[in-house]
Amino acid sequence: LTIAGRAGEYPQAFWSSMIDDLPEDITPRLRRVFLNRLTRLPHQVVLELRHSLGSWLEKNLNSAIEFDNDLGWAVYDHIVDCIHNGGSGATKSGIGEISRRGEVIERSRRTFGHAINGPLGKCTTALFRAVPSKKQEPGSLIPMHIKSRIERLFAAPGEGSDHAVSIVMRQLKWLLSVDPSWTKDSLIP
Repeated sequence: LTIAGRAGEYPQAFWSSMIDDLPEDITPRLRRVFLNRLTRLPHQVVLELRHSLGSWLEKNLNSAIEFDNDLGWAVYDHIVDCIHNGGSGATKSGIGEISRRGEVIERSRRTFGHAINGPLGKCTTALFRAVPSKKQEPGSLIPMHIKSRIERLFAAPGEGSDHAVSIVMRQLKWLLSVDPSWTKDSLIP
């Protein structure tokens, strides 16, 4: 993949397989190489791999941050920025349309069910999992770097912002307990 990348080629099937199947017990050197490669993936490649990368972030953002805080957040920001800049088509959920007897049934795609299957919904879930455990007590406040990323997700095009809102609202009671001032100012109309 490194040699192909130097030639400007990023075979989606191979990248997707590596993202989905990378073992957790790899050496620190290989982990650093992998994370650095993710930060350098071209915009179009991230868009093609957005569902795999969203799932990877949801499962692995914490371990990436624990390994190297700055590099972990650089990976997160690169993936979210590429999806965000990809327009409304890039933020769609992985759930397709429902049809009955050949006719498409119109249903809202701005639901929690769609959110947990959308790339930005998964990125939002990853943020909540990245809140340090010592910051989860009542009144402890959510770190600013998490809040700013949540607010950026709210500005995503298309379904992406609705998916972020769905995931965040699912945590509303906890957010009111941990950071009531920000929650009331930023989340409650």
